[in-house]
Amino acid sequence: MITNPSALLPKGLLPGMRPVLLAMVYVLASPILHAEDGGPAETRPDRGSPTWGTPPCEGVTRDNFQACPEALVGAATCCGVGVCASTGQYSCGGDQLQDSCVPGEPVSPTDDSCDGIDQDCSGESDEDFVEQATSCGTGACASSGAMTCQNGQISDSCEPGTPSPEACNGIDDDCDGTVDENNPEGGTTCSTGNVGVCSTGTTLCTNGSLSCEPDNEPSQEVCDGLDNDCDGMVDEGC
Repeated sequence: MITNPSALLPKGLLPGMRPVLLAMVYVLASPILHAEDGGPAETRPDRGSPTWGTPPCEGVTRDNFQACPEALVGAATCCGVGVCASTGQYSCGGDQLQDSCVPGEPVSPTDDSCDGIDQDCSGESDEDFVEQATSCGTGACASSGAMTCQNGQISDSCEPGTPSPEACNGIDDDCDGTVDENNPEGGTTCSTGNVGVCSTGTTLCTNGSLSCEPDNEPSQEVCDGLDNDCDGMVDEGC
């Protein structure tokens, strides 16, 4: 049985090398020490902390040593994830290496805020954010999208369409909130199908379609060579 791993170190080492080599001996010999004592040779599982394995936590990966390697006593440790992440250090108590690190408490049982922070200490951030349908634009530019959480930022995928010149179609083509304003496609001369002074008219956009509105309404006949009353006869009664 290996009872004194420090005896494995060669003599004549420089002063600064002995603690480092002693820590290496304990890391390598830990499974043997556990097996000979009838206990499991367990290693600390990776707890998912974002600082795990980086300064000051590099090289700190084992728990429950059967003895206290002097090179590790006082070394920094890490535990927990997200807002529960915490730090501590190794100490020696009863010939056992002890870790003072205690994970913090979750801020919330769910993580539905979009802030890039793991509020519920699940190892993921914003995983409970609820996607919402969105709308934007008006008239022909109306569109739909979704509000999602990406990298801790709320993003709306809705993009309004592109306006076009207003046409006489009952649609707000130029996306200004008004339909068929300013008589689109109207204002041209047209034939009403009537006779006399009522035969000519001007196109007018009404309810999404063009109509020919007469320029003159029937009036009392006068002696002017015109069919004033639009009955197909000129200057009758003169």
